[in-house]
Amino acid sequence: MKKTSMTLLTTAMLSFSFVGADNGAVTSEPVQIENNGHHLYVGPDVFNVHYPKNLLDGNNTVFGGLRLGYEYLTPNAFYAATDVVGALGKNRSHVSTLDEKDPKFTKRVSEVFHGDKGHFWSNAEQRFGYTFSGSPSSTVSVYAGPGFHYEHIPTQHAYWWYGTAGVKAVQQVTENFSIGADVQATLGFAAKDNIFTRALLTQQEDKTFWGYKVALPLKWNVGESRAFDIQLSPYLLKFNVDSNQTILGGTASVGYSF
Repeated sequence: MKKTSMTLLTTAMLSFSFVGADNGAVTSEPVQIENNGHHLYVGPDVFNVHYPKNLLDGNNTVFGGLRLGYEYLTPNAFYAATDVVGALGKNRSHVSTLDEKDPKFTKRVSEVFHGDKGHFWSNAEQRFGYTFSGSPSSTVSVYAGPGFHYEHIPTQHAYWWYGTAGVKAVQQVTENFSIGADVQATLGFAAKDNIFTRALLTQQEDKTFWGYKVALPLKWNVGESRAFDIQLSPYLLKFNVDSNQTILGGTASVGYSF
């Protein structure tokens, strides 16, 4: 009888030990959040607008603002993205290098670039396309869509619409890190510019004008669920290939996938 009781007691203790071990293994695993391809992001955007030496002695204007957006990207499925950015720029460049004696001319240029006046810069873009995938770790999205650009200084503004088409490739390097390349072409149209055109150096009175943008996004997933991420995306932007204006910038955003 005693031998039978000891056997039952030992069996029960072993059973509880295994159950406890199993429960411990379950609770120690990371909580996984289901990712259905939806991604929201927001973060600061800083860029430099460079003007060549033949105008304002190689002047630069630094802009800083906020970028936010939404992207739907999943392998072998419909692709969509919305991106909005707004920024303010200031500049205190002199205008003594211009070969123009008219004081009104220099006054108008200085108002565009003077830091106390400010310069509002904004852009909104919508994309639609399709994402192809040859393996779970790499995707290529082909897209097209409309965009709108608007700039403003006190009492003056410039804006235009544009169409865009491009390709975005993403390669998953590790479980928590991916690198991408986003190359797009733009065609601006319906431009209106009552800011002094040579100072803005964008559409230069063209009815339509071609441009392009190249971005290299680097993305790190963070946290146990890997639902949150940090993304750095340097980019080169040129609204008009015939213009001397060049924009070089970068975005540092925080995102959430669900």
